[in-house]
Amino acid sequence: MQNQGVERGNENIQHSISENQEKRNMQQQTIYQSNGALSKWEQECFAQTSRIQVLDKERKTLVDRCTSLNDQLSTRVGHTEDCTQKIDQACGDIMKLKSMIHGLDLQINEYEKVNSRLVNDQKARLQKNSHEYNRAHELTA
Repeated sequence: MQNQGVERGNENIQHSISENQEKRNMQQQTIYQSNGALSKWEQECFAQTSRIQVLDKERKTLVDRCTSLNDQLSTRVGHTEDCTQKIDQACGDIMKLKSMIHGLDLQINEYEKVNSRLVNDQKARLQKNSHEYNRAHELTA
C-alpha cells in the first residue's frame, strides 16, 4: 500500500509537472507573440516617423510656396493699384476731352449756321447782281 501511495503521489507530481509545463509553454508563446507584436509596433512606429518626416517636408514646401505666392500677390496688388490710379486719371482726362469736344461741336454748329447765312447772303447778292446785270444788258442792247 505504501507503494500505491507513493505511486499516486508520483503520478500527481508528474501530472502537476505536465500542467506546469503546459502553462510554461503557453506563457512562452504569449511572450513570443508579444515580442512579435512589439516588433510590429516598432516597425509601425518607424513607418509613422518616416511619414511624419515626409509630411513635414511637404508642409515646409507648401509654406514656402505660400510665402512665394503671397509675395507675388502683393506685387500684383501694387501693380493693380498703380494701374487703377492711372485708369482713374485717364477716365478723368477722357471726361475733360469729351466736354471739350462737345464745346467744339457746339462752336462748329454755330460757325456752320453763320457760314450758311453768309452763303445765302452771298447767293442773294449774286442773284441781285445778276438781275441788275441782265437788266443793264437789256437796256443797252
